[in-house]
Amino acid sequence: MQLATQTSSVSAVTGVADEEFHAMACGDVAAFLRILAPDVVFFPPNEVPKSGAAVATWIGAFLTGYEVEFLQHAHDEVLLAEDWALLRTSFRWKVVARASREDFVRLGNTVRVFRRQEDGRWQLAREIWTTYPAT
Repeated sequence: MQLATQTSSVSAVTGVADEEFHAMACGDVAAFLRILAPDVVFFPPNEVPKSGAAVATWIGAFLTGYEVEFLQHAHDEVLLAEDWALLRTSFRWKVVARASREDFVRLGNTVRVFRRQEDGRWQLAREIWTTYPAT
């Protein structure tokens, strides 16, 4: 892969990840769903995997019940392979329950797999993450 193409792909992949962070922070379920591949699978911590329409239901319930503020996030590593990319990120977020206003701050890490679609757009195909108490 040529350097210019590789740089462009890295920017496109991290851009999609930034769209995900932004959609969560804004509580915008529709924007979140636009970045997902049709066969997306999420692997939330301590839960069964979510795929297809179950992802929309799950993220909709989460963003309806909680406000999310990303205090920090970084794209730590991008690995490219033609039409696939793996992105490792780290983040610090504050999550506030809308009903009780109870909040917590956590650190976390994600591994995301993106796939380039036939039209050239990158979409999120797989995501696994973990969170742990901030110290």
